[in-house]
Amino acid sequence: MTTPQNDRYELSGRVCVVTGGGSGIGQGIAIALAAEGAKVAILDKNEAGTRETLGLLKGGEGMALACDVTDQTSVEAAAAAIKQRFGDIQVLVTFRPTWCVRKYLGVPCARRVMARWCTSRQFRQTT
Repeated sequence: MTTPQNDRYELSGRVCVVTGGGSGIGQGIAIALAAEGAKVAILDKNEAGTRETLGLLKGGEGMALACDVTDQTSVEAAAAAIKQRFGDIQVLVTFRPTWCVRKYLGVPCARRVMARWCTSRQFRQTT
């Protein structure tokens, strides 16, 4: 998989995981990432919520997964499904302590793209 080298904050084509993506802020972030062209994996214990969010995505690809991020087996199964469909995870947006999710998803270091991107004009317009 290739990603644009000219802008390290470019999200188009990047594989992004959003935990808690079935509602609220997580849902809004998943929608905004997809609008930027990202491949978005929506994780939440609420399977119906993940499917609802998936139906709201426009611009990027998405997948909905029921996942309890406090359960290692559940996270590892989600990570395998994401990798099979999209490839390696590049961006992780989590509302849980990062160590408990990042380790099992196989993300070596949480990307810092969100801090800059979330303050951009584009994000404010999509929320």
